[in-house]
Amino acid sequence: MKIMMGKLALIISLCVATLYVVAQEKPMKVFVLSGQSNMYGMGDAEELPNDLNGEQSGVLSFESVPSGKAWIPLARSKIVYKAGGIGPELSFAKEIRAKINEPIGIIKYAKSGSNLAKNWNPDDPKSDYANLVRIVNAAQKSRNIEIVGMLWMQGESDAMDKEMANAYAANLSQFIQRARKDFNSPKMFFVAGRQTERTPFTDIVGRAQEKCNLPGYAFINCDKLSKKKDNTHYDMKGLVKMGCLFADAMLKLMGGKDNKINHAPKE
Repeated sequence: MKIMMGKLALIISLCVATLYVVAQEKPMKVFVLSGQSNMYGMGDAEELPNDLNGEQSGVLSFESVPSGKAWIPLARSKIVYKAGGIGPELSFAKEIRAKINEPIGIIKYAKSGSNLAKNWNPDDPKSDYANLVRIVNAAQKSRNIEIVGMLWMQGESDAMDKEMANAYAANLSQFIQRARKDFNSPKMFFVAGRQTERTPFTDIVGRAQEKCNLPGYAFINCDKLSKKKDNTHYDMKGLVKMGCLFADAMLKLMGGKDNKINHAPKE
């Protein structure tokens, strides 16, 4: 009887210990990066600062690999779902990781020239938005993660068309709310890069991004960031600073109001 009781006590102890370990496991905080060409990134790799050249410790990206999709260390040569483009993700991830001091994940999916009105329409099952949801869902199935925030660098394409520009405010609000629902993250923070390229309806799109009043939303001012000669795409210096601005805004939304990133350009 004593032996049986001893075994039972051992089993109970093991079960309690197992439950304790499971309870202590924290989901990895993940950030989704999307938009058009300036999120995809047109930066020149040779201009990347040395501290961003190489794998980042404690930062994983969800990528296509020969065996399917997997989480691998974030590095300039391994940027998710794009052929070598370098955007703001490297500096963003570095700053976020340093501030919260725990492993983080990056999911990046961006399409050059895409517009919010049609290409990112949540109601279109063949849209870029639908593709993004499939990628996020695959990442969620691969391990225990929490979609904490989303970065959005987009707007130039909609600012070329008056009808799209006028609909941008409503489309952005719908997009954010659907993403929070479809990513199973109702409180997901969302930071948009304000559209600055001088196109026919830039001001309309820019105001829509400024005036969005959804909770957990912020925008960054990219006016002072350096660009390439085409005056459309940001150069590597501009993209690195953009990532810092995104990180600063995201940390404030997450409650880190004292985590000001000093080297980010002031608005």
